[in-house]
Amino acid sequence: MYCDRIVRALAKCTGVLILILASSAGVAAPRYVISAPGNTPEWNKKLGVTELWVGCSSEPERCMKTLDYYARHDGVNQVTLSISEDAKLVAGYALSYSQASLAEPRLRAIVLDDFVSAELRWQNEGVAVGPLVQQVISNVKAKNPKLVFGLTVYEDQLRFPVLQDSVLPAAVRAQVDRVSLFVHFRQNGPQYASYVAETKRIFPKAIIIAGVYPYDRTAYLPCAPGTKEHCSHAQEMDLFQTTLRVEVGMVDSGQVAGIQFWPGNFGSEQAWSGWDSPGACEPSQHQECVNTTVAMHNAVEKALH
Repeated sequence: MYCDRIVRALAKCTGVLILILASSAGVAAPRYVISAPGNTPEWNKKLGVTELWVGCSSEPERCMKTLDYYARHDGVNQVTLSISEDAKLVAGYALSYSQASLAEPRLRAIVLDDFVSAELRWQNEGVAVGPLVQQVISNVKAKNPKLVFGLTVYEDQLRFPVLQDSVLPAAVRAQVDRVSLFVHFRQNGPQYASYVAETKRIFPKAIIIAGVYPYDRTAYLPCAPGTKEHCSHAQEMDLFQTTLRVEVGMVDSGQVAGIQFWPGNFGSEQAWSGWDSPGACEPSQHQECVNTTVAMHNAVEKALH
């Protein structure tokens, strides 16, 4: 019990579920696991979900109600909110969330999802990216310095100019608390460790969360960048499992702080609304996409245990 209290105290202070031994019996502390909502209760337990990732681009008052709904529905008491990236709104929203977090301890972090794409839009709109990001970070911390500020980036974007000093100064990048690093192209996945190293160079103070897409993406993107060829369902599964082993290994060795799953719907794969999105899955292959996704979810359970 004494060791357990130490683990919880450290996790509360640092925002990371530290992977140390929880007892003299050699039982490892729970992993830091983030998931989108929609999993069955049984799957949340299997995955050890400690935090929900909820996207909400509406005004903060409405999004705080959304937070409450999902936290209650999924039985998870920590929530990250992925907020609007509208250049005219994002800084003001950040300040509102900082204030709201003082009365809502379940709000763990404010993040900008698909950050590089947002930067490119801002540039096209004539917005100075560095000053805007600095203002957003300052506002997130204004009322609650413990509120986490995070981003999502992808492996094929790490060398984009919008992440370099000329657009996003090193002093601003050093204030980012957390980066969720996802892989766009399945064939890039096995090189995940190299992308982590590059992300740490760009965001030196941030903890890295290993992003996992545990669903069939054969119709969504080509298998590799610069090609038009899509993975077969067998390739998709093989590359997914290979990448997952790398990511879980890096979590367990402490090279990354945790793991994040998007979408949720573990245990309710057939009902995922995303299947109806353009490019998500060829209609004629719907059941095969679902079957591959179910297999991926089972592979996740095996990898985590």
